[in-house]
Amino acid sequence: MTTEIVTADLDPTDVEELVAMVWESVLEEPVTVGEPVDTLSEWLVGRIGMTGPWPGEISVLCPTDLADRLAMALFALDADQVDDEGRRDALAELTNMTGGNLKALVSGSNQLTLPTVTTWSDLEPETFTGNQRRLASELWFDAAGFVFGVRVTEAANN
Repeated sequence: MTTEIVTADLDPTDVEELVAMVWESVLEEPVTVGEPVDTLSEWLVGRIGMTGPWPGEISVLCPTDLADRLAMALFALDADQVDDEGRRDALAELTNMTGGNLKALVSGSNQLTLPTVTTWSDLEPETFTGNQRRLASELWFDAAGFVFGVRVTEAANN
């Protein structure tokens, strides 16, 4: 039995629309295309893997203040009730929602892993580069006065 390996030929417009739909449904505010950010050291990164014919990963790059807004929206919290666990849980949920919707853009019967959340500064330098991964898509968005990013990487041998 052979397994067909597919590549993610992602149309940026499709990615933009799906990400905006997911995030607008939670924040109840418009999400528009934004500009890349250079400094991410204090940001959180939600990551969810995809296994199957298209082995890849979707990462959501999010400032902690936006993660706080997500926690407030998802869990009906006041600002003073949001803690690190709440903001990480909120970003994990948005990463899962984003990944689930983007999975529909990749052909094949792929499965999502559980989402994880870490800080940008805790990531290994090879997370998005190197011989193991290839960047398939990177888009930046503005939402609720904040910028966030979505990166899709795939196995380099695809």
